[in-house]
Amino acid sequence: MKRFLTVIAFLSITSIGFSQVAIGVRFSYPFTMVQSMRPVTPNVPSSSVSFGKFRNYLNAGGFIRIPLQERLTFQIEGMFSIAEVDFDGKYQGSSFHSGYRFVLFDMPFLLQYEGKRPIRGFVQTGFSPKFF
Repeated sequence: MKRFLTVIAFLSITSIGFSQVAIGVRFSYPFTMVQSMRPVTPNVPSSSVSFGKFRNYLNAGGFIRIPLQERLTFQIEGMFSIAEVDFDGKYQGSSFHSGYRFVLFDMPFLLQYEGKRPIRGFVQTGFSPKFF
């Protein structure tokens, strides 16, 4: 039984290796740190809240690219990412620092169409559910 399963696994791996399906690993480090939100002052005296410092961290995951026709492909990705938003402020004379960290799994489903020879670009569309 072990020999049979080993042969089946070997044949499956070699057939996937020679097929047109692309399987890969993807890493990205988005260089985004946005601090564009201005302070908000509520109606409470001597209090203010400053929103800002949106950060992204290392994203890691994998993808599978499946050709459907000659110029049309379907791509599924799975990306693990971390994003963070910081808050600074004052409330009745005392200052505070707080923030939210979002750890999420992003799974985009993309449909990609490649252009012909004069215009060699591509167009892609899709949707991307996120799981927290």
